[in-house]
Amino acid sequence: MPSVLTDDEIKDRIRKFEVLIDEAQKQGANVDGVKQNLETAITKYDSSDSQSAHLALVDARSQLSGEVRSLKNGRKYLFQMAIYGIWPILYGLAWFVVLAYTLLYWPPLGLKIPAQPFGVPAWAALVAGLGACVQIFVDVVSDVKDDGIVQGFRRDWYVVLPFVSLVFGVVAYMLVGQGMLSLSGQSTSSTSGSQTDLLFIITFLSGYSTDWFMGKLAALTSSTTQTSTKS
Repeated sequence: MPSVLTDDEIKDRIRKFEVLIDEAQKQGANVDGVKQNLETAITKYDSSDSQSAHLALVDARSQLSGEVRSLKNGRKYLFQMAIYGIWPILYGLAWFVVLAYTLLYWPPLGLKIPAQPFGVPAWAALVAGLGACVQIFVDVVSDVKDDGIVQGFRRDWYVVLPFVSLVFGVVAYMLVGQGMLSLSGQSTSSTSGSQTDLLFIITFLSGYSTDWFMGKLAALTSSTTQTSTKS
């Protein structure tokens, strides 16, 4: 008999198992029996019968594994890829290789994209793209650790993230150049010398921490709106 889990561990496993069942059902698995075992586990958990809840979860897990193994047409592998986040990792690696190669072997420091009217060097977008790749790697591990699977809406976000980061990198470079964005909160308009290091850091963060950068954009928008209202 498996060792009995704590109430918090059982609650966490129930939450993760609900996500697994939903993904298996999307791939065509018959999960009716699995859901019944899960409902039994929930009922036992609600009645403070931790041992029975744990056993019901073990039975549900075993039954789900059998249903997944019976999937055909490669759906079993699609389910496994979703569990371990293989697709987002491969997608992020592909982007990372392309961006790193371009940054190292294509002369981006002298290239302007576009030449007019922004005059932003290509490395700003490329560095932000590398930051997005790192975000994908880190978040996939976090998704699997927290939810036991990379959910569909997260996979969709990882697909568009590199494209979003390329734009964010250009915008971040322009904001730093205009003295509207910095790490310290103190604006600066210089984009030469040691300021290049800051530009690399901020453009990388605009791709790696999109929530942080969108927060900065929201703060700038709010500040601009308030200024316009006062004037």
